[in-house]
Amino acid sequence: MRSRQMLFRIGRFYERTVAKLCSTWFALVIFFAAAQEGVSPSIPKNAGSNPADLAMLGSLVLVTATDAVHGTEVWAYDTKQQRNYLVRDIVPGVESSSPSALFTMGTVVFFSAKGPLYGVELWRTDGTEGRTWRESDIAHISGDSNPEHFIAFKDLLWFSADDRIHGKELWCSDGTLAGTRMLTDLFPGPRGSNPHDFTILNGKLYFVASVPEASSRAWCTDGTPEGTQRIAVDGLGSISGNYSEVFAADDFVVLSAQSKGIGREPWRTDGTPAGTRPIRDIMPGESASRESQYALFNGSV
Repeated sequence: MRSRQMLFRIGRFYERTVAKLCSTWFALVIFFAAAQEGVSPSIPKNAGSNPADLAMLGSLVLVTATDAVHGTEVWAYDTKQQRNYLVRDIVPGVESSSPSALFTMGTVVFFSAKGPLYGVELWRTDGTEGRTWRESDIAHISGDSNPEHFIAFKDLLWFSADDRIHGKELWCSDGTLAGTRMLTDLFPGPRGSNPHDFTILNGKLYFVASVPEASSRAWCTDGTPEGTQRIAVDGLGSISGNYSEVFAADDFVVLSAQSKGIGREPWRTDGTPAGTRPIRDIMPGESASRESQYALFNGSV
């Protein structure tokens, strides 16, 4: 019975993950096929364009790709017209804007890229040249804010970024310059809390972030500064040690955490102290099982 309690029934998450993987592979296959057929003269037949960072946007497949004329930029493959085209040459010429982390949200794709006059910042596109622009200047002209770990939560884009004042912290954006802001400064000063491993469950965004007294801890937020809190254990305070591998199940979050007495083992939490506890001490004692790479299989983790 105890072993069965370790299995987390998450059928709907399994189905979504399979669908996402299938669409990603489909996008990769059709872009490679188009490039091999020489659909675009700047991606010659049999030349390696190194497509990566795929994102689906309606009938478009957006990728980062490299050619000899424009360097590495965002390209699109129109599945209806069956053609490749350069979305925008952000840094004109062979020098690259090096876009990365393409993420679809609604009718636009957000990504990280370097502009000709700015550092690595947040950009957006609808797949057309005229509507591809830098969405914000978080690090102020010459600096790199390096936005990454994009996720959609409560109709906003959430990500980690560095404004060169507070270090890398949690930011959100409604897609406008005025609507792009840092949620809160979890680790005061220029070092930053480096939030990552975002996942969503029951109206809360879970993530891992560093604080002055610990290298990494589990946090959750409802999207407001006052609703952002560290996850604690009932009667014990915060779990000692580090967190990683945050993963959403049906009605709780699974994470890998290191705590005194049992080492690194799988934990579960619903965001409350009473609902945070170890699942099982797989490797008894201080020895750690160091479980990682959670995956979905047959409706279970």
